[in-house]
Amino acid sequence: MNPKTLDALTMLDLKPGATIQDVKKSYRELALIWHPDKVPDQVKERATNKFTKINEAYTWLNQNPSTLLQSPSEPSRKEASDYKKYRRYSSSTKPPSSDKKDSRSTDPVVRRILNAARKWKTDPDEGIYIYPDIDIEKSANFIAQLHGHREFTGLNIKPANIVIFYDIDGTGEEGMALTTTNQLVNNNSMTLFSMDDLIDVKLQDALFFWREISVRLQGKRSYELAGYAGKQSGKMMTDIIHELIKTKPSSR
Repeated sequence: MNPKTLDALTMLDLKPGATIQDVKKSYRELALIWHPDKVPDQVKERATNKFTKINEAYTWLNQNPSTLLQSPSEPSRKEASDYKKYRRYSSSTKPPSSDKKDSRSTDPVVRRILNAARKWKTDPDEGIYIYPDIDIEKSANFIAQLHGHREFTGLNIKPANIVIFYDIDGTGEEGMALTTTNQLVNNNSMTLFSMDDLIDVKLQDALFFWREISVRLQGKRSYELAGYAGKQSGKMMTDIIHELIKTKPSSR
């Protein structure tokens, strides 16, 4: 299958085998969600970029419907080569070697995060990934996007640092993560917090199916936006953050 068709299907939350009717239906639904006039001002720029990509994906599929009929399993040699141009994560970002011991299993920060998440499990349909079920490609997409924003200059994390990942847009490019560096990072709302600084978290309804996660830092009276999430994923992230705050080790 044409690699651009695969990318376009992913952008529209579809899989190989989708029909042009599926494409049109998904496009209408996503356009309602991501239209820049339908989102809060804080995410308007991100929504505009997302809306543009959705339109580009729809235009490609609508103009090239025959590519939907191609088999996804056996790309030609040229397509395999061309696919590198469309991959959404940096070629310098490689998955960890399978024969290398994963130190996260004994990391006390990881154990604490996983204990806070004990009521939850990985759910790809909700975009939720919990160690050891982290989607390497999506987490690499996420990190590649972090490197492109000045808000995260100097932030040095790798896929191996991600313990819990919420994939906001289905590609991994926009997400929220809890890391082995004890940080909460979100490249959709461009926020970065040290978990040690948080003393409270709350969840409230936003537009459409979105919910707003806000946190309060030590010494601050007002809450700051940590990001937006779907109903179930928002509940999960808020619950985990709350547990981490509640069980935060006392400073001595």
